[in-house]
Amino acid sequence: MGKISTVCKQGLWRPAALWRTLKINFLRKHQGDKRFWCTSHSVTDIHADAEITIDCDTVFGNKKYRGSKIETSLWMDRGARLILRRPAPWAEEKRIVFFHGCDIQIFRDATLDISGPCVMNRGVEIICMDKITIGSDCLISRDVVIRDNDGGHRVQIDGYKPSAPVEIGNHVWIGQGAIILKGSKIGDNAIIGAGAVVQGRVKAGSLVMADPSRTFAKDINWSHK
Repeated sequence: MGKISTVCKQGLWRPAALWRTLKINFLRKHQGDKRFWCTSHSVTDIHADAEITIDCDTVFGNKKYRGSKIETSLWMDRGARLILRRPAPWAEEKRIVFFHGCDIQIFRDATLDISGPCVMNRGVEIICMDKITIGSDCLISRDVVIRDNDGGHRVQIDGYKPSAPVEIGNHVWIGQGAIILKGSKIGDNAIIGAGAVVQGRVKAGSLVMADPSRTFAKDINWSHK
């Protein structure tokens, strides 16, 4: 009954959702032996030359309640790469889950690399123009923004770089409304407080809060329960 209830609640049986799931998993070239499940009201626009690796079962557009029509979107430009890596052996959860309202954009020749398991709550935005890496067992709360770029705009200063890779380690918890900017590197087991703005390095096991973010504690740990 659990699986049947999930299929009904998430709208996996609806023709549009089935077609998107079929197209991604069977009608285009991809690597990996797992499945990318599109729910109802999810939207995908993937360039024919984009590359997808599916080594972790993924639910795209997961809903917490029936009847939601909030759009969940994935856009991939020419040469864009989406890598969904296998869960770590020690992880209890085995899936990557994008909740409804997430907006994922991967621009030309950019790479979004996510290790399972990972939960991205409602309204998460990822704008990738270079490379964004997200480690295993991460919890990304509502309305978080992760971007490795300035939106294609340039500041007229010598040596200015409009984009820089973002690296998020394993077992990182990012609180609601936090913004992770280009060039950020967040170490394992870190916690980013709600509303924090991060641009730079966050040491492993640190708790950072406020805007601009400051380190409030070190050598911490956290649990899903």
